[in-house]
Amino acid sequence: MTVQIQPTMSKEQVYELINVDLDARRYFFHKADERWLDWLWRNGFLDAIKEEAATPFTTRTPELDYLFRMAEKQPNIVADIILDTPISTDARSQEVAYGFIRICSALPADQLARVADKIRTERWIQLIDPIFTQSAFEYEAMLKGLADGNDFESFLVLAEAVLSVRPREEIEKAPHFHESPFYLDYLSRTNIFGLLAAVRPDNEEDALSLTTKIMAEVVTLEDLDVGLEIHPESEWDALIQEMRHRQVGAPVFEIADRYTLSDVDFFDLELGQAGPHSFHGDVREMAAVVKTLLDRIVGAKCLESENVKKIYVKYIASLPDSRTMWRLKLYTLSLCPRVFRDELRSAFFRLFEVERYHEIMSGAEYEKALQKGFPVLSEDEKQYFVERIIQKFSQLSEDRKYDGSRLLSIILQFLNEKPQLKKQIVDAGFWLDPGHEPKPDLRTDGEFKEVIPRGVDTQEEFEKRPVAEIASKLRTEWSPATLHAQHSTGDRYSPLNAKGISNQIKVDMPGRFSEYIENAERFFERDVLDPHYTYTYLIGIQETILNHRETTLKTNWDGVVDLLTAIKKSGEYDPFERGTREPNWFETWLANWDAVHLVATNIVLELISEKDGLTLLAFSSYRDQIFAILSYLLKYPAPLPADEDFEVPGSASDIKAMRDDPAGKWAIDPLNMAINTVRGKAFYVFNQFVFLDGERIRNDVRQLYENVLQRENTRALLAMFGRHLSNFYFRDKNWIRKLLPLIFSQDTSKTWLYSAAWEGYLSAEPYGEMITDPEIQSLYQRALVLTDSDFPPGQKHTKDPDEGIAEHLALAFMHYQEFGWGHPLFETFWKLNNSKQHMHFINFIGRSFISRDKDKESFEYSLEVKSRLRELWDWLLQKDKKEEAFKEFGLWINLDKGIFEPAWLARQVRETLEKTDGILKWDHGLIKFSPQLAEAAPEETLEIARLYLLQGGVRGNKQGTLWHWDYEDKWIEAFEILYRNPTTRRATDALINRLIGENEKGKAFWPLKKILVENP
Repeated sequence: MTVQIQPTMSKEQVYELINVDLDARRYFFHKADERWLDWLWRNGFLDAIKEEAATPFTTRTPELDYLFRMAEKQPNIVADIILDTPISTDARSQEVAYGFIRICSALPADQLARVADKIRTERWIQLIDPIFTQSAFEYEAMLKGLADGNDFESFLVLAEAVLSVRPREEIEKAPHFHESPFYLDYLSRTNIFGLLAAVRPDNEEDALSLTTKIMAEVVTLEDLDVGLEIHPESEWDALIQEMRHRQVGAPVFEIADRYTLSDVDFFDLELGQAGPHSFHGDVREMAAVVKTLLDRIVGAKCLESENVKKIYVKYIASLPDSRTMWRLKLYTLSLCPRVFRDELRSAFFRLFEVERYHEIMSGAEYEKALQKGFPVLSEDEKQYFVERIIQKFSQLSEDRKYDGSRLLSIILQFLNEKPQLKKQIVDAGFWLDPGHEPKPDLRTDGEFKEVIPRGVDTQEEFEKRPVAEIASKLRTEWSPATLHAQHSTGDRYSPLNAKGISNQIKVDMPGRFSEYIENAERFFERDVLDPHYTYTYLIGIQETILNHRETTLKTNWDGVVDLLTAIKKSGEYDPFERGTREPNWFETWLANWDAVHLVATNIVLELISEKDGLTLLAFSSYRDQIFAILSYLLKYPAPLPADEDFEVPGSASDIKAMRDDPAGKWAIDPLNMAINTVRGKAFYVFNQFVFLDGERIRNDVRQLYENVLQRENTRALLAMFGRHLSNFYFRDKNWIRKLLPLIFSQDTSKTWLYSAAWEGYLSAEPYGEMITDPEIQSLYQRALVLTDSDFPPGQKHTKDPDEGIAEHLALAFMHYQEFGWGHPLFETFWKLNNSKQHMHFINFIGRSFISRDKDKESFEYSLEVKSRLRELWDWLLQKDKKEEAFKEFGLWINLDKGIFEPAWLARQVRETLEKTDGILKWDHGLIKFSPQLAEAAPEETLEIARLYLLQGGVRGNKQGTLWHWDYEDKWIEAFEILYRNPTTRRATDALINRLIGENEKGKAFWPLKKILVENP
């Protein structure tokens, strides 16, 4: 090849050059740089990727390789090319789609967002022929890029494409039990499940909508063989055939699950439990995402009963009627038993409406839901439920009566209060096991069995022994070493070990709690009694407090306080040995002294915590003893700086390799570390102690606080000092002001300790007028310029520092008149070019004050506050430069609160859209109130429509799609108003025609045509 590739070549010269042969094309596209890209596209030299063909390219396509090289250099043009290239079912399109996926993985997030909907709507993943192996790493890069860019709307669009589900017909052609429901294999390698579970709160409902939709599609791939005759080709097939013949009665559920998740308990399900990749594992991980989102959207918001019910009805109740989805519904209902009282009652009594009752109670979910929901039923309903259990299961065989016994054991606490009913149950041949724990349906073939530790005695024999005798045996024949020597290796699924003894203690304790308390000091004897048994005793106390508070309110706690004091004295005389104990396969885990001290700290917390105005201990009587125990725990050497060096994401099997790789280290979240270590949890308890100790800080408390602070060298504890600063500040402001330099150190060698303390401070809302204190304000001034380099590499955050400081200052702005224009901190905040802080400030005010539902609103909007909000918006719009922060004003578009007048609001929205090139991140308010704006300010609203729908393209041609530009038909109503208005009619006509004529995007606006047709 002798011709030099120059950007000045003519179209004819390029044509002659590249059409010599394939090598000429390869050479040309190998040499062409980014200066050529736009010219080549406009002149048709990349059209080969648009041509249809019955067969794919026989060799790697030079044009696609060239676009891949250009993806980082000219991403906007490459995205334009992708958007302009149709993908169809022909073979060449499949190869182009395959190449485009590779190219998209190299695009930056803002350009990838533009093409995400094209990937989904044109079904690239489904169309690509299996001869092109689709790489999980490319999809991982795309998903991560969008998530890291906080564009979760585009992320969810792409996620929907990645999670495409195969049709049943295709799956049934695959080998039995060996086909994935998804088009993409190795889904877990894309980290899609982890990213879906980690979406921001604003996008959690959209993520739930997507994941439940995918779950519904998977469920409807039902096993149509259920109920049909099959020809056994293996022992497994024969077993299935035999089981189906045994079934009596009509199936309970309309759909028979193909992917049963029989080893899953939704109550315990978490991401990352699926183990090595499998098709079953992908479905399990998807279910874990749904469960995780439900915990946050439903379980954490039970007080928002109406919204929680809407979530359930919209996303969960509507799921297909299968056994697995039934179990998920039971779990969801159990998250808020009082909210879903009626639904739980119906679910519980459904057991008696079907013949094949085992389908209703299969797995652990029915029993666990009963455990959580039974207390909210009325007394009559509880009584009737028990009577129905006796009636139904008394008529069945002994092995079926076992199922009734399981259910009655779950509600044993209720039965203990009804001795006559309890006697009737026992007389009917049922057993009641206080230690019964619901479990999922596990496979029992091969080696997949549950390990259930056991003790020397049966539970019944164990409960007949005096507690003093039990404590004595723990030192001798029931010691871990002795049990180890007695254990038979043949009992690998029922090992005799310390955990089996521990389980018996925890089951036995609530029934004779006072006897265990009276013998408390027998459960600690250093170097004689194994620490695991001391731990067991204390954890049993804690669980009894949590589950049987009425009993524990009547308890004399002297024995437990004496036990904790004995541990303190022993540790002060000779510090306890730290470190984990090596497990073996049949012991699994034995507690060390760290675990003993951590649960001891939890016990102190339970003893002094108020619930319903009552504490278990009379605080004034035990104050000095509790203080002495806390003083000891606050000196315990856990954590140490070495404990919080780094943690690594990913599975346990990857931890060692990643720890050896410095680039793979992630610093641990200090608050998370603190609350899970002895000294960190002890500081939390100390904070509760101070609440009970009076309005003024006593000298011994003051001295302890200073002593701990002066010697502290871990990020975990400094974060706790920051988080709980207000509790001490308001009890003695002058004293705390003197300690601020110690808490928030200026020493450059302690930068990470300072940033941890500041992050802890930001994790709590600013309390009272604390933020108006000049000393505290100087802390904010210093923190405004913190960067990632002020934190350990890659540290996870309980509260993102930029978002946290923005929220604090936004709250100050809303609550304190002096914090505004002219205030040094306010002025510095806006002068610094921190777009993330500015965006979150505007977002937080919009979300927490302006767009918050009126029913949940407690903030009083005085005329002064309303004026300040209007002034702030005006003041920001007067800035010359365009900021990303202006895109957050979508949350301010609201006419319900009486803060803004429609005409004024229309002007503000227009000027804001001019600053953002027509893009807003949150459009609900704009859509909802567009008709009111059109009535009040037609010309302004017409310009808003042009900027937002045409120039910005609804969330931006530059960053999104048009798929829900008017999901409430409010924009259409606004256009009708504008079209009827003589002053805006002609311009409205022109804008509608421009929108309709926007190439492919114009299709989304076709509903507007009726305005022109119906109003000629």
